[in-house]
Order: sequence, then structure tokens, then C-alpha cells
Amino acid sequence: MRDSSIKPEPDLIKRLHQGDEAALASLMRMYYNDLYHYASRFTKDHELIKDCIQEVFISLWQRRENIEAIISPRYYFLRAIKNKTLKALHKKNNESISGLEEYEFLYEFSIEKITFESCFNVITCKWFNWFLIKPFSYLWKK
Repeated sequence: MRDSSIKPEPDLIKRLHQGDEAALASLMRMYYNDLYHYASRFTKDHELIKDCIQEVFISLWQRRENIEAIISPRYYFLRAIKNKTLKALHKKNNESISGLEEYEFLYEFSIEKITFESCFNVITCKWFNWFLIKPFSYLWKK
């Protein structure tokens, strides 16, 4: 629900372009919940979502001289939070994967071994069925 005391978005964008911090605060109040819920579609990490929202607004403040071209602030913010969240997730995943290089693994996977084992299991099951079950199958049929 939007506060009726908040000025329309084009006016807020214009004021933000002029360096009005109150306009930035109004935009943040206006869109924070929407951005939070939208970003939660991509991750359940609440702290990451809050950080990304903060970074979107910091970035907007830093580039306030170039924001007159924003026609739809809602679209701009939703797009920005999506990009920021996905980028942060990608960075977070790469950091956790790069940490694996330090560990020595005890088992090494090879496709040849997996293929051999799966074929062996199939042959073993067929052999078991053919030589042990089939000869006595007449006992179960009535």
C-alpha cells in the first residue's frame, strides 16, 4: 500500500536528479517491499536480498545525474534488483566452488567406471533372474 503523502514518481525522479535525498528515501519506502518480495523469488537468503536492495539504491544515488531517462521507475527497480540478486548469487556460488580446490578428494569419479558398474549391475540382475529365479518359477504359478 502506497502512502498518499508520497509525491508521484516522475516528480521524485526529477527531485532525485537534482540531489534531493528525501526523494531517494521516498522511492525506497515506496518500492522496498515490492523489491524484497521479487528478489525472494531468486533466493531465500534474506540478508543477501537486503544487501542487494541497498546496493540498488546506492547505485541509483551515485548515478542520479543520469536518471532522467527512467520512464518507469517500477520497471527500473525490478530489473535492477533482479540483476543485482542474480549477480550476487553467481558471485557467492563461484566463491563457494573455488574453495573446493583446497580440499583433496578421496574418490575420483570416472565415466568409464560408472558405465562398467551400471552394466555389471544389469548383467548381474539378469543372470540372477535367468539362472536362479526362472528355473523355479513354476513353483509360484498355479
